[in-house]
Amino acid sequence: PQRHICSRASSGPPLCPPMSLARSPWNTGAVFEAVGGGGAGGMDRGMACTELPLDDAVFTSFCRRGRKRLREMQETFGVTLRLDRQQLVLHVIGPASNVQAVSKHVATLSGPRRPVSAAVWAELMRTRTLQGPEALVERLQDACGCRIHIERSDREVRIFGDEEAVAKADQLLDE
Repeated sequence: PQRHICSRASSGPPLCPPMSLARSPWNTGAVFEAVGGGGAGGMDRGMACTELPLDDAVFTSFCRRGRKRLREMQETFGVTLRLDRQQLVLHVIGPASNVQAVSKHVATLSGPRRPVSAAVWAELMRTRTLQGPEALVERLQDACGCRIHIERSDREVRIFGDEEAVAKADQLLDE
């Protein structure tokens, strides 16, 4: 879930300040689109700010090779990113559509582990490097729109993608 950050102006709607990322009592749980013009402390129309809670694995990956990865994400999506190491959140500021794109991208960086039967695991391992119609992993990924990682040490897979894609992959793995 996303948490909204903003500061409330003395009159009018709350405006998301580009530099002040302090917590606000007006957190709404959604991306906020600024409705006012620019100006002191405010943002232009269509700009949004949000903070994305990070799970431990994603946070650790941002901390290790994170600066490079965060810079690449800023350039790719055209947003400003700030990593809050104390609260394990990623602050995202930029155009509303780009903030949504970053949110979806961050959601695909972690995925649930799902145990699979020995037969399914063996078939996934056997066909993991194949191309074409026999490549089961490739077919599953194309069908559900997410990435599937086969754990080699355990009979389980990790599914990376948004909630809808993960649910569809889970269903396909059951069949």
